[in-house]
Amino acid sequence: MGRFTKLLPPRRGRAVEQRVGSTYGGTHSLAFMTMPRSVLVVVKRNDVPALLAAQKILQYIEESRPELSLVVEEEIYDQIAAPSDAIVPLRQADIALLPDCIDFVIALGGDGTLLRVASMFDAGPVPPVLGISMGSLGFLMPVPVHAMNEVTLHRGASPHLIRINTTIDGQPLTEVIADGLLISTPTGSTAYSLSAGGPIVHPSVQSMLLTAISPRSLSFRTVLLPSDVSVCLSLSPVSRTHASLSLDGHEVRTLLPSQSLCISMSPFPVPCISRPLSRLPTGEGRLKEHDAWLTDIRKMLRFNAPFQGGRLEEGEGE
Repeated sequence: MGRFTKLLPPRRGRAVEQRVGSTYGGTHSLAFMTMPRSVLVVVKRNDVPALLAAQKILQYIEESRPELSLVVEEEIYDQIAAPSDAIVPLRQADIALLPDCIDFVIALGGDGTLLRVASMFDAGPVPPVLGISMGSLGFLMPVPVHAMNEVTLHRGASPHLIRINTTIDGQPLTEVIADGLLISTPTGSTAYSLSAGGPIVHPSVQSMLLTAISPRSLSFRTVLLPSDVSVCLSLSPVSRTHASLSLDGHEVRTLLPSQSLCISMSPFPVPCISRPLSRLPTGEGRLKEHDAWLTDIRKMLRFNAPFQGGRLEEGEGE
């Protein structure tokens, strides 16, 4: 993060000052210097259980912390039964003001909901986010355009492979001939990149992954890059088709031959609130920290779980 530190000043919101790399690398403790005054509640769209859970949370906060101002998106406000005066609808025109108004965020949903939260704070630092998983997996829940999982170039519906010239900080790396190419974050290593044969990377590891999708060359392997490099992908002039560009599976755009894009990791990641690391006793009487991410890998991905008779062994992954 050294280059970023020299170039970029801190980003400041009403209750949060985010310095370069301040939320990278391991678990950090959080202490508010002043008591929070406002909370943004973001809810998974078109999801009845998430909406019902949000209404219970809003009611609980109103009763237990009446001094807090509660902000919800306008479409959610319209679905809440008899919203109180303490709940304020968020208009589209006011999203740019959020960094100056919100002290922390509660997000109910899956990875897509957390990605939406990140996009709402383009104008300043993202405040601490408490993610409540209501999705199917939820690895994220415990430009300028932004992606938290991956940037994807893909041949789309074309039968032809695409040719992508790849440079790292201006230095040529290789020409990739494949169905596509992924630039992923460590968090995104358990998403599309994993399905394409990439490694699983702990979210505390400061890195970017470059993974080919069905490459023509059998020798291509995922490349793990430093987090502060700039990766430029250029669709070769001799490529027989255009490429589809997507960010976290949405916002599809078209990249034509000879066009390029450059990707760099934001020096201001999204700070997510997670359960405190539990302290487990060891045989020597000492305490060790329990990393919930490892439990998620074991339970959700059934990581390296043995099979017996074609079925997952009883108790594995539980």
